[in-house]
Amino acid sequence: MKDTPEPDAAQTDPTRTALAAVRRHYGDRYTIHHNGDLWVACDRSPCGLTAPTIIEPTLESFVAALEAPGPRFGRPFPPDPGYPGPFLSRL
Repeated sequence: MKDTPEPDAAQTDPTRTALAAVRRHYGDRYTIHHNGDLWVACDRSPCGLTAPTIIEPTLESFVAALEAPGPRFGRPFPPDPGYPGPFLSRL
C-alpha cells in the first residue's frame, strides 16, 4: 500500500518556494521569473551600470549572479528623454 498524503496537507513546490524567497530578497531591484529551465532577472533600472538581464540554469548560479552582476556592455539609456544621444549632441 502506498503512503499518500492527506488531502488537507499543503503540497509545497520547492521551486515556487525558492522563487518567492528570491523575489522577496531581490525584488526591489529585479523582476524575477523561472520558466522551468532557466532563472531570469531583469534590472528594473534602465540606467544601471550592471548587466540588465541575468539568465542562469541553476538557482545557485542565479543567486551568485544576482549578488555580483556583470557589467553592462552597452551604454545605459539616457536619464533624460530629451537627450539627443552622443552623436547628435556633437552637432
